[in-house]
Amino acid sequence: MKQLLKWLLIVAGGLMALFAVGTILLTIFLPLERIKDFAVARLSETLRREVRIEKVSFNIFSGIKLEQLYVGNRQGFTAKPFVAADSIELRYAFWPLFSRQLLIHEIRLVKPEILIEKSSRGDFNFSDLTTSPKQPNHQLAKPPKTDAKIPFDLLVSSFSVANGNILYVDNSTGTSAEIKDLHIGVSGFELALVKPINFKVSADIIYQNKPVPVALSGKVALDLNKESAALRDTRLSIAGESAAISADIENWKNPRVGFSVASRGLSIDPLLAVFAAQAGPKKAHQPGELTASLNRSMAAIPKNLSVKGSLDIENLTFQKFKVDKIDASLSLAGKRAAANIRSVKIYDGSLSGNLSADLNVPGLAYSAKDLRLAGFNAAPFSNAVIETFLTGLPDHKDLLNKVYGRLDLSASLKGRGVEAADIMANLDLDGALTLKNGELKRLKTLAEVGKTIKSNSLQQDIKFGGLYTAISFKDRVAAAKALKIEENDFKLYFSGGANLKSFKWVPGNRLTLKLAPALTTDLPKELSFFRDNNGWLELTFEITGDLKRPFPKPILDKPFEAAIGKLKIKVEAKKVEIEAAAKAELATRETELKKEAEKRLEEEKNRLKEEGKKQLQQFLKF
Repeated sequence: MKQLLKWLLIVAGGLMALFAVGTILLTIFLPLERIKDFAVARLSETLRREVRIEKVSFNIFSGIKLEQLYVGNRQGFTAKPFVAADSIELRYAFWPLFSRQLLIHEIRLVKPEILIEKSSRGDFNFSDLTTSPKQPNHQLAKPPKTDAKIPFDLLVSSFSVANGNILYVDNSTGTSAEIKDLHIGVSGFELALVKPINFKVSADIIYQNKPVPVALSGKVALDLNKESAALRDTRLSIAGESAAISADIENWKNPRVGFSVASRGLSIDPLLAVFAAQAGPKKAHQPGELTASLNRSMAAIPKNLSVKGSLDIENLTFQKFKVDKIDASLSLAGKRAAANIRSVKIYDGSLSGNLSADLNVPGLAYSAKDLRLAGFNAAPFSNAVIETFLTGLPDHKDLLNKVYGRLDLSASLKGRGVEAADIMANLDLDGALTLKNGELKRLKTLAEVGKTIKSNSLQQDIKFGGLYTAISFKDRVAAAKALKIEENDFKLYFSGGANLKSFKWVPGNRLTLKLAPALTTDLPKELSFFRDNNGWLELTFEITGDLKRPFPKPILDKPFEAAIGKLKIKVEAKKVEIEAAAKAELATRETELKKEAEKRLEEEKNRLKEEGKKQLQQFLKF
């Protein structure tokens, strides 16, 4: 026991002596003030910002600590710091110090507060960090003078961030978003040429006032000789759902990127929330602001960048949309993007087609060919469209839950612009639409027709087996041609359009209704003038006024023509009757005249006979 205690005391004494020597060596080889000045100078030079470090200290057990880091914000933005952190910790290997080498196992940024700002012009407070400085910024605080070289060899193995927060402020919209509890770990720098660099990022994104955990991890393999990089074993996780990502980058001067994304369940809203309104009052977008921002983003894409990739995603959610499956390939070359959508399973139906976009055109030009929707569940799909894209329309909630059935659509389109006014002005669409086993829930247009003719049935829900129409959109006018619904006791036909700029019906449209006798028993008797020989009521209207309050104007040309036709028949019948009566009267008159003539002739014969007798008698007497 005494022998063991003796050896323990010897080991403890040796360690204390070793630590004492190590402390002395650190003081000699690692002058703390020079380390601080070196860090401030290099950071100021690299970031072109004012950089301050309050103090530097070291612990032989844990390493060097640069405390209270401050990095100033870019000129033209708020006076708040771009980065503020409790400390930067340099965790080193002890034994290499004796060879005047500082082998940093890890550079650790502790509790950083990072501010990302977007100006009203659309640029960011970090945009200048990605370009070479044109001239020195004389308004920045000058870093203290220090030697260009630090008196030891520096080799870094890994980098990490602990308990960080990021605040994103969009001054163009007056909105902000937060990322909390940010952790970053990157390791393997020293062996990057022979082994992949490992990285891991995790954070809580505040979405709809709730923290959503997001994580990204994977490996990056570099080949400097071939100027290539490979992203492997990469996984993006959002609230427990994940996606696998792989990518290859070749020829850094003329980059070619190939990628694939696969997931069996993912919601991308939390990622978009970083750039969406989460706090602060909203500011109205100025006309052209979104286009200008997009043009700046498109200009930043290298023209020599080439990208090809594939998507294999299931159970994706975006805004109000729920997508069961996406099978598509994407490409980009010469700043022209294309997507071959083999199949998108959504709302019990499928979508396919070819999309393209020209990023060289200001405001973005796009087109779609052979776009086909088949078997969509119309109600949830139309509701998702309304709640995602049409919330800016007045009383947009009145459009919800109006159309039910299975929707088929084929269309081709082209357009330009990302702002509502530009989309409406430039969109050109032609296609055909079918709605099977459908139901219209108290549509205002038909309800107003029902009020006009005092029909309760038109003011109720209308069910039908099929609706068919050709559709078009051009010059802000949405039009339907040869729309028809034909049921056993109800038929509807429509041709015309609605101007979505003035929100009024286009003049000259026609809505024709044909109602069976069973549906029109409660109608006023005055409408019997509009019935055909089988008792069907046929009414034609021109829909006038605005879209919210349509007014059906009756078109009476056809009823008048029918009435005139009936009158002509009556006139012709009367004419025939009169002619027949005249002929009959004439025939009777002719008989009477003939008899009278014969009578008169007979009388004249008798008179002449008698007169002849008298003359003969007188002659004989003579």
